[in-house]
Amino acid sequence: MPRRKKEELPPNVRKRGKGYTYRYEVPVTKPDGTKGRKQKETKQYPTPLEAYQAGVIIEAKLLEGLYVDEQNILFIDWAKQAIELYAAEKELKPGTIEGKYAHLKQAKEAFAGVKLKDITPLQVQNFFLSLRDKYKLGQSAINGIYSTICMIFQLAKRMQVIAIDPTAESVKPAVKQSFDDLEELAVSGDLPDYLEKGQLVELLKAIKALAASEKDPKLAFGMRQLYRIVFVLSYTGLRIGELCALEDARVDTTKRTMRIIANLYIPKGGIRKYELVTPKNKPSIRTVDFSDTVSTVIENQRTDLKSFRLLCGPKFHQDPNRRFLFVSYKDYPGYPLHPATVEYTLKNVLTAAGLPTTITPHSLRHTFTSLSAEAGASLEDIQKQLGHATDEMTKRVYYHVTEARRRANVEKLDNLMQDLISTIS
Repeated sequence: MPRRKKEELPPNVRKRGKGYTYRYEVPVTKPDGTKGRKQKETKQYPTPLEAYQAGVIIEAKLLEGLYVDEQNILFIDWAKQAIELYAAEKELKPGTIEGKYAHLKQAKEAFAGVKLKDITPLQVQNFFLSLRDKYKLGQSAINGIYSTICMIFQLAKRMQVIAIDPTAESVKPAVKQSFDDLEELAVSGDLPDYLEKGQLVELLKAIKALAASEKDPKLAFGMRQLYRIVFVLSYTGLRIGELCALEDARVDTTKRTMRIIANLYIPKGGIRKYELVTPKNKPSIRTVDFSDTVSTVIENQRTDLKSFRLLCGPKFHQDPNRRFLFVSYKDYPGYPLHPATVEYTLKNVLTAAGLPTTITPHSLRHTFTSLSAEAGASLEDIQKQLGHATDEMTKRVYYHVTEARRRANVEKLDNLMQDLISTIS
């Protein structure tokens, strides 16, 4: 019986079961950073010619530097890597990185077990729409998630993990306010919590009384410090993170200014692992002016802090490079004060004083806006002091407080024209 003639195949084409593949090489970077090559094969084709034609296309892309060796990595695995790479490239703050990870919550569900390379533009667009229609997220939340997911795919394409970015033609969903939403906003005013001037005085009185009655010297210091914190926040508009990061050297009571260049970040390791990070945006880096009264309050804090340091002795945390104006006073005295401690203690005092317990340290920032508006400060000056170019809630508090003044200005127009209008028959 004659021997069966071996099938002649085009170059690099291999017989695989009932089909044919094309073998080619792609450049790779080894774990040690050296360059190498890796053999790969196309998928199976019914005929040798089809396999060869597919291979020729790949070889052409390799020559032109356009070939992408798509990996079999799952979306969620790549997403975590992408955030780490992006954070390193952009030198993101720890809080911003945490926000990026939080943006993956809905995507983990939508793309669970799905390979990155298999996600289509239609799937991505449907996911973005689900943020509004299924999860009922607001515009701000959608904007954040949209930005992070697009970054993940854009970086995948740039790093040649995928050939096509499925977010390239995507559209960010817009959340439109209904007439009912606008009507409710007009009725409620949607104002943030803040203290009226009388309430602020009642709060300060309550803190002072509790400080005087406290027997434990460390807790008494903590309560006296809280008094000064409430005073400074309400009179300067600082963010609580800015106040807790405030170093003594950046406060000048002679010029009555404080330089805000840092925010306090507390990682999972607790206050002993604290980090000072730059403020959230460029306007937040600023010089804050304060009054003679605030200057006195700050000097009182400095004097009290010296006594507290002597009380704690060697247990007081001494950092030769940083001396904070407001400090922890319970477990880790001398470390920067934890914002959560301020919020917890403030809530207890509000309860004892019969004041709204919805007030937080951030509410005192709005209290500053209210007091400044009532004192006649312009919206622009208030915004500069707060460290932002524009903020909707600040505007709402300002216009709410100055409503009586605006009404008076309208009445002035009537008085100006009244005599002339009365001559019209």
